[in-house]
This record gives sequence, C-alpha cells and structure tokens, in this order.
Amino acid sequence: MSRAPAPDCPPDCPPDCPPEGAALEPALEAGLVPPLGSQTLARAAALLSCMAHPARLATLLILERDGPHTVGDLVLALGIEQSALSHQLRLLREADLVAAEPHGRHRLYRLADHHVGHILRDALAHAAEP
Repeated sequence: MSRAPAPDCPPDCPPDCPPEGAALEPALEAGLVPPLGSQTLARAAALLSCMAHPARLATLLILERDGPHTVGDLVLALGIEQSALSHQLRLLREADLVAAEPHGRHRLYRLADHHVGHILRDALAHAAEP
C-alpha cells in the first residue's frame, strides 16, 4: 500500500517517501550518526550553512586551491570590497572553517584543517555530477 509523501519531500519524491527522520532510524539505532538534536549535528548544520554563501565558498575554494592568502590577495582574487571580505572572513573564523596567523603587518588566512578541504572537494565533485 502506497502512502502520500511526507510534506517536506521534494515535488519529485516517490509516493513511498518515508516520513521525515524515518530513514535515519536504523542509522541512529546502530550508532552510525549522532542523535537528532545533538550538539554535533547542530554544529555540522551550522558549518554547512556558513559554507553556503557564494563569497564564503569562493574564499574557501581559493584557500583550498592556492593555500594561505592575505586579505589583500583575497580581495584581488575575488573582486569584492575589503570590508565585505573581512565580514565573510569573520564568519568563516567563527565557524572554525579558516584560521588566521600574523604575517608581518598582515594576517595570513588558511583553511582551519584538512577536513574543510575534503568537504569542499566532495561538494564540488557532487555538484559536477550529472
């Protein structure tokens, strides 16, 4: 017997679409994913949300591809105002996606760790799939 899709399913969701969260139940029971509402899931959602802005994503991709940059270098590479970039970098620092180190009179920005690079590469590979 087929049931109506859950209200949050996309329009092309098949009629047997499970209710929200139902697909996670086996994984939750097996301990493969943190429980819904856990601090880990909330932090992961915030991290992905922070990455989901074009200027922030472009900044992260440049840092992944080319390594550490100063704000001035990033302004030239991205073509945005320094004040706008500084705001985006602050948000990326707060999300622990980038780190900054003193470099003479400037600060060098880099990806916070190798996990960020993995997320970026996987997201790009997934987006490039047909």
